[in-house]
Amino acid sequence: MLLSICMIVKDEEKNLPRCLDSLKELTENKDVELIIVDTGSTDKTVEIAKRYTEKVYFYEWKDDFSAARNFSISKAQGEWIFIIDADEELRAEDGKILYNFLCSKESKGYNTITILVKNLLDIDNDNFSIVASERLFRNDGTFRYEGFVHNLPKSKGPVKHLDVMLIHYGYISTDNELVERKFKRTSALLKKKLEEDPENIYYLYQLSASYLMHKDYKEALEVAEKAYELMQKRVPFEFRIHFLFLYQHIVKCYIANNEINKAFEVCDEGIKLEPEFIDLYYYRAKINLVKKREDYAIKDFINYLKLLGRFSGLKITKNPSVELFTVGFKDEVYMILAKLYKDKEEYDKALSFACKVRSKTVIDEALQLIIKICFENGKIEDLFDYYQQLRKENNEWLDKIIANIEFNLLERNDERLFLNYSGAFMRDDSLYGTLNKVRFNFIEGQTENAKNILQMFLEKENFDMLPFYYADIIYYSLMIKLGIKNIIEKISNDQWIVFVEYLTKKYFENIEEWMTTLESEIEKFKENINVLLKKLLLYHQVLNVYYEKKIDIPFERVFNSYVKTGIQYIGKIYREEILEKNPEIIRFDNDRFFAFVRLIIREQDLEKRKEYVKKAVGIYPYMADGIKKLIEKSANKVSDSKFLSAEFEMYKNVVKNKIKGLIDQGFLEEAEKLIDEYEKLVGNDPDIYSLRAMIKINKRDFASAISLLKNGLKLYPEDDNLNYNLGYVYELMGDDLKALEQYKKLLNFVKDEEIEGKIVYLQNKLYRNLN
Repeated sequence: MLLSICMIVKDEEKNLPRCLDSLKELTENKDVELIIVDTGSTDKTVEIAKRYTEKVYFYEWKDDFSAARNFSISKAQGEWIFIIDADEELRAEDGKILYNFLCSKESKGYNTITILVKNLLDIDNDNFSIVASERLFRNDGTFRYEGFVHNLPKSKGPVKHLDVMLIHYGYISTDNELVERKFKRTSALLKKKLEEDPENIYYLYQLSASYLMHKDYKEALEVAEKAYELMQKRVPFEFRIHFLFLYQHIVKCYIANNEINKAFEVCDEGIKLEPEFIDLYYYRAKINLVKKREDYAIKDFINYLKLLGRFSGLKITKNPSVELFTVGFKDEVYMILAKLYKDKEEYDKALSFACKVRSKTVIDEALQLIIKICFENGKIEDLFDYYQQLRKENNEWLDKIIANIEFNLLERNDERLFLNYSGAFMRDDSLYGTLNKVRFNFIEGQTENAKNILQMFLEKENFDMLPFYYADIIYYSLMIKLGIKNIIEKISNDQWIVFVEYLTKKYFENIEEWMTTLESEIEKFKENINVLLKKLLLYHQVLNVYYEKKIDIPFERVFNSYVKTGIQYIGKIYREEILEKNPEIIRFDNDRFFAFVRLIIREQDLEKRKEYVKKAVGIYPYMADGIKKLIEKSANKVSDSKFLSAEFEMYKNVVKNKIKGLIDQGFLEEAEKLIDEYEKLVGNDPDIYSLRAMIKINKRDFASAISLLKNGLKLYPEDDNLNYNLGYVYELMGDDLKALEQYKKLLNFVKDEEIEGKIVYLQNKLYRNLN
């Protein structure tokens, strides 16, 4: 028998199949046996194990890992013993490498083989550590394990290192109770052992590591410092190479406790001891960043990357006592260097590092930096080269990257930049390259070339499957007067929303021109629900952009078309009884809004109409301006005109309450947008100053809040809310005297009884504070 694979397991039904499947390249050989020792499973572990091997044994657990390991080894018949755990798997293809080496003459000269173990620290495989581990041993009858917690093999030399890897999943756990049980068990056993041998450096290190993993940072540092002091006292400098693990560990403890100066000192000593200690370069670089020593940080990060580049040849990677935790941080380092060089205005170096990033955790940040540098420094060719490199790699994020670029182009709205970009990317031999050919030709006035490409697009492409920026094809077709009726018909409503949103944001400056053409194309259809819905979605988005950007469009025409189409639409999908008598049960906001507007237009009873206005504005407060114009248009009687002012005051209150609700819920941007619309609707109003001040208060920008309130008081010196809010801001700032003075002033003219009651209470409270 050549090889015995020995495992001890307990309750590993989730992990065991993955592990054993990864061993098939070994176990399919007749001279390889699989030995599994169960120490008390209560799940299906044993049942699973028996599907892979007949050699399943049982061992009563005695709180001693080494004893269980040694029992499994006692069953081994092979020349070599391979130790693996259920929460590990052998990397694909490595089984063949391992087997071929054991069969070779070279293996005769060794007694122990180390391989790499990649410890995954998160479920995305982005954060991991790597350590060399003794896992294969010559079965000479004397090999055994020692140590009751962290069982250590009593191995013999010579030792051979193989480029074979185990992937370890055991550090990934969403089971907090299991993690807690493991911590309590391990720490209790280590404390017990330290009672017998209180100055055992290795046990102290292991206890500190348990604390650190459990996030007990203070306790971890106390124990680590004790171990480190013992090492410095007992071990001469040249022999401390055997305690590299302790250098790395205490640096992590110092950093966790924000003692960066001590961490820096240990990094310095550790690097002098072992110039290949890649982790310490990384930690020292991060500390240099905190100390604002950017040039030193760059130097350390560059050294880190150089060591990483020859990782497999480093001696430290073959040292079983050193687990390397920063090997997976390469892309983070690329990103840090890119930002540091950008800040130094060394843009070529910044780009070179940012373009190397491939990790999904930092790719978005890298891409934003690449786009910013390229767009702001005229480096479009560099951006194109980056894109081409990703295409060669068949990069899974390519579509996402293009979308990011397109979003940036949309936000910048720079025609010269857009032309240069299209000119570069039109060279790409893909559909995206063809899109950019259309763009370039259209902008350059080469209409005939653009038209030919557009016709190909319109005939061949399924627009429902294309990203948002292909809406440019619709825009150019409209401007060249190419018919797009067939495209409109085939585009789903969801995709229509995406395209219309893009068109209104990008081409808002000539929105009336292309929108009118698009309306004409839609009018070619026989009226049906789908056509009405497409028109509705178009008008709704145009009105949104109108409110966002204050663009110059014939508002009344668009709003009236929106209302007319909406009323037609709901008339086709809801029963008249619901629309007339029970519109509240309509589920969708848009449809319910049109139902109430329909009632506003039809209703003669002014009290009822007032209620409908309140409900419509409550659904879409930013449509209040349009509703106001509808009411004004129908107010042709004196009584209507008088009642109009009452209605207007009523839905002013509706909008203000909506704004206050948004502020209370923390939706400050939405509140600011609605205040802008409210101000446009009502003109001057003291509440505008109060509402804007409330937003500033929520942002803790008290100076701006005071400025707003004082500006309001210049126009409305006796407004209750403005005066009260100013006192409130002073109180928040801790200026009780100013707050009292403001409240006292307000009491002279306050009209609101509720505010008056609040002031009396607050005055008493502030007097007590001052006394």
